[in-house]
Amino acid sequence: MQLQLLPTSHTFFTRFSLSPIIHRNTNMTSGSNSLMWFRKGLRIHDNPALEYAAKNSNHVYPVFVIDPHYMKPDPNSFSPGSNLAGLNRIRFLLESLLDLDSGLKKLGSRLLVLHGEPSEVLIRCLKQWDIKRLCFEYDTEPYYQALDAKVKNYALENGIEVFSPVTHTLVNPVEIIEKNGGKPPLSYQSFLKLAGEPHWLISSLCTTPATIPPIGDLGNCEVSEVPTVEQLGYEHFQEEDPDPPLFKGMGCEI
Repeated sequence: MQLQLLPTSHTFFTRFSLSPIIHRNTNMTSGSNSLMWFRKGLRIHDNPALEYAAKNSNHVYPVFVIDPHYMKPDPNSFSPGSNLAGLNRIRFLLESLLDLDSGLKKLGSRLLVLHGEPSEVLIRCLKQWDIKRLCFEYDTEPYYQALDAKVKNYALENGIEVFSPVTHTLVNPVEIIEKNGGKPPLSYQSFLKLAGEPHWLISSLCTTPATIPPIGDLGNCEVSEVPTVEQLGYEHFQEEDPDPPLFKGMGCEI
């Protein structure tokens, strides 16, 4: 699990985003519906994707998808949890989602939690909610890259603008590898030479938005509140640590 509070700015994510990541729809008019897909950056502050989703939108749908690929209980796993995440990590994720939901409610919105294979869930939401702008943080993991490709292909085929800034990392790792002839740099000095001076050093930070447009009609999509570990099927699992956690998930990166 990575906990990062990374400074970002408009200058930064425009500079370090690959051109295929941001697809602008010049036909999108003010007052259209936007979907903000939360994944690792579970925060309202310093979130360029959320800020862009709220810009000139009539409705914004803040979404998190409970993915069984990571969250399905596995009684045969080495430690309590799923085969990819321990119970403590899952609990921390749920605490982070609760904090995010609380922050959104203070701005007149809420977190829409859905369950299922993320690309299928997202495409269904795009159809049901008449979304014209899809925003999410760019992810370098192969699993999410495959999901993103499915969702972006559907969005582009249907005239939906896709905005996916690189904000989970300080630089775009794909761009670094391309600059190095298709190979990752093998030393920190060569990495610094390829990366250059980051533009966010002289740019202002994105701050917490003053307000977020309300959620529109949910249609037939099954939306829930943030679940508990018991509701996810972990009621029979023994606690990894019976003591209360020292730190709860709040406005962080997962």
